[in-house]
Amino acid sequence: MRRRAGFTLTEVLIALTIFALIAAAGTAVMGVSIDSRFAVKAASERLAEVQRMRALLKADVSQAVARPLAGGDGIVPLRTRATVGADPTLVLALTRTGAGVGLDEDGSGLIGIEYHLVEDRLERRVRPHPDAPGPGVVQVVATGVTVAEASFVSLGVDTPVFEPRIRQTMPDAVRLRLTLETYGSLDQLLMIGSGR
Repeated sequence: MRRRAGFTLTEVLIALTIFALIAAAGTAVMGVSIDSRFAVKAASERLAEVQRMRALLKADVSQAVARPLAGGDGIVPLRTRATVGADPTLVLALTRTGAGVGLDEDGSGLIGIEYHLVEDRLERRVRPHPDAPGPGVVQVVATGVTVAEASFVSLGVDTPVFEPRIRQTMPDAVRLRLTLETYGSLDQLLMIGSGR
């Protein structure tokens, strides 16, 4: 009997099985790479949010000026929730310069800045003038924040409330302790002005 040229049914089925396994492996690799891409994008966005928050805090604290805050005792230029009678959501309140001349009624260029922890959001509240009423413009600078506490470093000592002195109207730095859901504890030391 003469044998025909070609493939047997068994050989064809084995070849199809091998191609199916290769296709399944390729699909799995594509799925993992797409999932990884989305995970990297989400992590990058979260890191960018933290970097924007840090840049805003650094800019605000570095341009803080020794001007008494509205609603306070008329002496203290910086305030946290540790101050007697302060709003329990308050993290840090200050007056800063650098807004530009002519942005407020008197042209001083001073603006009032407050950071508040509301639920799991760190909010930055900007008033066009330090004594302007109301919360001003509210901007959410970070989400997923579980703890936000500020204290002041003055002459190497960390204190929750800053008491101005004759020769030192401002502390050297602000220590900000944050706990973020994704990154955990984040401790920042932000210099006021150019530091010492």
